[in-house]
Amino acid sequence: MYAPSARTRRVQRLLGRSVRLLGTDPRAARVLRAGYRALALGAAHALTRHSEVDGVYATGSVTRADKIHPGYSDIDLVVLTRIPTASVEADLRERLRRDLGAASALTGVFKHIDYIEVEDLPYLRRLGDAWSLDLDATWQFLAGANRLGERVTVPPAKRRLEQLMSALRRWQGSSSMLADTENGRGVASNLIGARRTLVDALSAWLDRPRLEPLPELLQAIGARSFNCDALRLFARDPERAAICDPNTVTDLVVASLEVLEQFASEVTRNWSDEWLPLFERSSPPAAREDSQTDNFLRAARRKGFASACVATSRYGQAMQVVLAEGGGPRDAVLALQSLLAALRETRKGWDRPLLLTAPLWRAAALLPRVPVTGDELAACRHPSWARAVNPPRRPSSADWDDVLVGRCVQMLWVPRGRTLRARTPRHAALRKMAYEVRVIAPALQALLAGESPPVTGADIRRASDRILIDELRAWYEDTRPLLRARLRDQCAE
Repeated sequence: MYAPSARTRRVQRLLGRSVRLLGTDPRAARVLRAGYRALALGAAHALTRHSEVDGVYATGSVTRADKIHPGYSDIDLVVLTRIPTASVEADLRERLRRDLGAASALTGVFKHIDYIEVEDLPYLRRLGDAWSLDLDATWQFLAGANRLGERVTVPPAKRRLEQLMSALRRWQGSSSMLADTENGRGVASNLIGARRTLVDALSAWLDRPRLEPLPELLQAIGARSFNCDALRLFARDPERAAICDPNTVTDLVVASLEVLEQFASEVTRNWSDEWLPLFERSSPPAAREDSQTDNFLRAARRKGFASACVATSRYGQAMQVVLAEGGGPRDAVLALQSLLAALRETRKGWDRPLLLTAPLWRAAALLPRVPVTGDELAACRHPSWARAVNPPRRPSSADWDDVLVGRCVQMLWVPRGRTLRARTPRHAALRKMAYEVRVIAPALQALLAGESPPVTGADIRRASDRILIDELRAWYEDTRPLLRARLRDQCAE
């Protein structure tokens, strides 16, 4: 949405390099971290000038000074709002876009703004995802009216599901990038990403705060019984995780996979082995047939992966998946690195594949974007996938209901924020928003009603921001009564 000029981009890159260099000095780093806080407060107070804004909050690393990495960290803001009509919302969105563009123009640390209606806070606190269930403890008030401080109790089974989904989301988004030794990001940046991936997995598994320092999480493992060789090395010597070396990055990725395998096995232990298709299909999804797909599938076979496929489950776009069976997490990550190197030699502009192992595959129902991805992969009948893959496990009725309701709560803010991303091209943001409004939202509604949503040819290429907001608000009118009923049921238990 915001397209900085070439000169602005040069200034941002120069500023970023300078800040990262200064951040290596402890005294300068303290000053820079205070600067992050000052920037967040300044932006928050500027946002409160809009009459629809009730309050502004910080989330993520900026809420903890020790988690801010100068030159690497972003500032994540959440705005609580009161929006009575679609026209008011459309006008507010335009003003927020201008504010974000102005804030991002120089420093580049403001990447996005999310906004949520005040009336939806109870749903976020009790029915939402891992990010929102603990908002009273993890968000930090900056300006306006402070709505934090409510004490709520979330059922343990619900919390475990959401924590695993959050960790899987981080794995899907970062693991292949971090495993790629030639990703162009630099070892220091990869080390930060790898540590965050392990922190997300460990904090979810241990049910600890997500921003807790890695050494404390490693210490919290204590006497837990686990078969995790790489994780055990870091638990014995936490300082190993701070060594800025490509091998450390690989070890951290391996340790993350070890934790995720353990966590996924625990959560899916009592799930059914019989997968039931979620979507109405007259025939299995057609296998993609093109030279790039063929190259990927052949390379995956040569590198020893049990199965590979190309599914169309992420915003209607192709998603490459490889399944490693046999061996251990380290063997799987090393095979992925070898595959990435082979693919790099054959083409440019490719998407890195998602690595799954057997325990993660059994939890495929929880892969982003729920409920499409797991069902798409389970229905795939490409020979290189179907001949070697058993279906994923099916969640219990209670777990699946919690999953679907949680995804409905996510729809209260995620699609709205798609076009409030500083560096995402407008057409790409609208495509993602349209996919969530026109594919994910109707599917969730149908599944919660006990129906099988059809696989439709929903138009996600041609849509305006205003039209999508109107469609989303209409969906809210139908869905909020359901959420109110689920909230009453949970509070009565």
